[in-house]
Amino acid sequence: MYGTRDKPANGSNSDTNWYYSYYTNTAYWVGWRYSTAGKPVYMIQAYLFADGEFSALSDIDGYFGNNTETKIRAYQYKYRNDGLSEDGVAGGDTWKHMAYTKYGTSIAYLLPYAPTAS
Repeated sequence: MYGTRDKPANGSNSDTNWYYSYYTNTAYWVGWRYSTAGKPVYMIQAYLFADGEFSALSDIDGYFGNNTETKIRAYQYKYRNDGLSEDGVAGGDTWKHMAYTKYGTSIAYLLPYAPTAS
């Protein structure tokens, strides 16, 4: 199975897997002490939209604020039985859950609209 840009979408810990850096490198984590704007935030918002947490594409703006934090917490609460803790930070476990367990990178249709600057 392949995700976007012909990269593996199997969650393997490999540097051939382009999402691997998103859940292992804190520079891509989203939250008050982490990224608050740019591509990582946009991508998390896109996953939240795909999951129904956001109701309109216009909610995906690439900026982290109270609304995005609330939506991350709601997602984490919804999937708490999968081992997510409700902390409002899209860290390693939340990224991995969104990218592999839940969606298998199937939100590729939204990625071309992501900002290029991170």
